Order: sequence, then C-alpha cells, then structure tokens
Amino acid sequence: YKAIRLHAFDAQSNHLHYLLAAADPEQVPLFLDYVHANIARQVNQLRGRTGVFWSRRGAVIAVLDDTAQIARLRYILAQGPASNLVAAPTDWPGACSTPALLGDMRIAAAYVSMDARRRNARRAHPLPEAELEHDVAIELAPLPVWADLPAAELRARHAALVADITAEHAGNAVLGVEHLV
Repeated sequence: YKAIRLHAFDAQSNHLHYLLAAADPEQVPLFLDYVHANIARQVNQLRGRTGVFWSRRGAVIAVLDDTAQIARLRYILAQGPASNLVAAPTDWPGACSTPALLGDMRIAAAYVSMDARRRNARRAHPLPEAELEHDVAIELAPLPVWADLPAAELRARHAALVADITAEHAGNAVLGVEHLV
C-alpha cells in the first residue's frame, strides 16, 4: 500500500491505534482490512482457535489540521500511561512506534507467512524458521506538520511529547502490564 504513510501506532491488549495519511484515501480501508485480517489469522493460529477475532470494525477519525495531528500523536503515545499500565510511553513492552519515533523512524520487523510455514512443514527436510522470514521493516513518516524538520529536531519534538505524557501521569498508581494476563 504505497499510498499509505504510517506516522505512529500503538497496540494495546484489546485494540490498536494508527496515525496514518493516504495519498489515495481509497487505500485506507484496503490497508486496514489487510492488516487486521493478517493479525486475526496469525493470532488465531498462535492460539489454536478459529472464528471472529475482532469484536467490531475499526473507526477512522479524520485528522484535519496541524494541531489535530500533534494531538492525535500525543493520544497514541499516551495509551499505556493513560491506562495506568505503565508510567511512561517508553515503558510499554508491546508493539508500538515509540522507540522508532525517538530514534531513526524505522522499526525492524520480519514476517513469515502462514503459507510458507505450511509448505515448509510438508518438506522432507524443513528449513529453519529464520530462512522463511521476509524483511518487512516499517519506515515511519513524520507528521505532515513536522515533515520539513531535520531528523534531530523531529526526535526532539517526539521526545518532548513523551516527556510531557510522562510528567502528566507521574505519581499515578501503575498496575503494570502483568495486569493484562
């Protein structure tokens, strides 16, 4: 989905948040369907179950101006602290874009398709799992409002949001991620 530019994401135990832009808005539902369907198939397979994974369709919220872009990014970064699961966005152990936003805007990732696993399992001499992996590194795009900033200034803006969120939630009783189990 080359028309999609991913700015940020956060995966909580029961929902996901994305901040994205699309050069072609018709690509957004296709992208979301593709991502959500693959997540559902993979998690259902890992858990040995079938059937409906998501309880409802996702909602798309239009982000219409520069202030709204920054507010939505802040909202996504604050998910863990706002739920009192961690003290700071940097403490969230789950899938999120925070480390990339504070670094080089890149998330290293590898993917093994379920088809590749099935075909490999039928081989007389199956390949090691690592040989089935495809590099699917995610390159985050800066928010349009910050697109022209040098990399160091962009990281500083992201770090300031993280620091602000951390300060806002300082002193809150933190349940910890083990509360999710």
